[in-house]
Amino acid sequence: MGLKQKKNQERGKGEKEKKKEMKDAYTPQDNTTVEETIEKDSCVSVWCKRLVVFIAILCLPAMMNSGALVHEGAHFLPSVEMFYQLPQRSFLYLECMGDAVDNNTIIIEGDLGTTAEDYRPLMKELAETHRVCIYDREGLGHSGEFTRAQDAVNPHRSRPDDKPIDGTFQFLGEDVEEFDEEDSEDEQNAESPGPQENAQRVTDNKKPHGGNGDGDGDDVVVADDNETERSHDDSQHVPSDGADDAIPSSNPAPVKATGKPGTAERVAQNLHCLIEEARKNSTLTTPITLVSFGTSSMFSVFLASLYATDVNQLVLFNPMHEQLFNENPRDSIFTQHWFSTIVSALHFQGLSALVGLTRFAFLLNVFHLPQTAGNDMYQKYIACNYFHQLEALHEFSLVNETAQQVHILSQFKQLPAETKRVVFASVDEPYKYARDERVRALWRQGVDAVASNLHTTVQTVPSISMRTEQDVKKVATIILKVLSEQANTDTEL
Repeated sequence: MGLKQKKNQERGKGEKEKKKEMKDAYTPQDNTTVEETIEKDSCVSVWCKRLVVFIAILCLPAMMNSGALVHEGAHFLPSVEMFYQLPQRSFLYLECMGDAVDNNTIIIEGDLGTTAEDYRPLMKELAETHRVCIYDREGLGHSGEFTRAQDAVNPHRSRPDDKPIDGTFQFLGEDVEEFDEEDSEDEQNAESPGPQENAQRVTDNKKPHGGNGDGDGDDVVVADDNETERSHDDSQHVPSDGADDAIPSSNPAPVKATGKPGTAERVAQNLHCLIEEARKNSTLTTPITLVSFGTSSMFSVFLASLYATDVNQLVLFNPMHEQLFNENPRDSIFTQHWFSTIVSALHFQGLSALVGLTRFAFLLNVFHLPQTAGNDMYQKYIACNYFHQLEALHEFSLVNETAQQVHILSQFKQLPAETKRVVFASVDEPYKYARDERVRALWRQGVDAVASNLHTTVQTVPSISMRTEQDVKKVATIILKVLSEQANTDTEL
């Protein structure tokens, strides 16, 4: 009996210890009561709910802004006939007004980050006596909106970087299967086309097509005048769903785009292709007079140097010299000002547009855009459009690459002597309110350097701000005076 009692006592102790361990496991270690534990859990639940509400409030402006942009974008989008599809498969907006004088067309190249609508008042003023065109660069304004809309409707549109489909390769716009030895004898017996037939085939493939039953044009790549490149398309040929019918008649073959979007090389290539396509349907005549504002002068000089037959005259307002950005950023005061002040502000504007704060600031009347003679509603739409702000940021961020491209081109290809050039610097120059006076001095030295490189002088004008209709008329008067003097000179010659 004694042994049995001892075993029962040990077993009881073991069960008590297990119960105690289990109790300790579910008992708070910091000597808190059950009521305090429940209170802590409720606090955590309250903070989780507050976090969810905060995230919802943060996302609400972005969702409202996105929905408003869709509605406004459809309202502001111009007619489809004003868009031209480039070889890079992007679309550029081009609108022209007026009649050409002496077969001369004026194209306005806006400053970095601006849109064609900013220069519509100037176009209307000049169109009374000349043929004038405005356009949006790749990704900006109407060009970016229409390109994104086409990508949404037809996501299988080919791109210049597309890879070939396995088992096929492309040649002059035809799908050719891999070489089959069984058919080699028949192919060898077939007559090969002569040089004239080959040239005709290339010419036919260059013709604009799309929605006309001539093919999708996704296979051939047209390079320079004396060179033809081969491009590939990795997308399967699918039946048209009717979306291509809305695409303008201009539908050139895809080419390998050079340079990053927003750089001088890419902008010049796009504008050259746009001029060629617009010339085919008599929208404009070449050579053109290119009027550029601000930093976009580097785009214009690059185009006029690389494609000399496109440009007859350059009119530059407040140009930027590439050497301002080619120096070491640590030693260049101007480069530090550009990236620390201007680019940083664009980063904030883009973020504000992305989360919808810009639109709410407009609604609450706490944010106002600078006064312009253009469409105020469209300017607000652009300020709330994150995609436009992103493309504008690219142009500003890649300005050092643009400057390097212009500098390299100038080493082996100068602006032709027969190309007329005029340089203007305004009293209300763009860096008038810069805190560091050295920034203003460097910019003005850069304007003088641009004029020196172009073998001309700088003419000072009162203002090119174009905030009011009177300002627009003043700028138009300056341009018309330049064109009139040039016309008189040509007449005397």
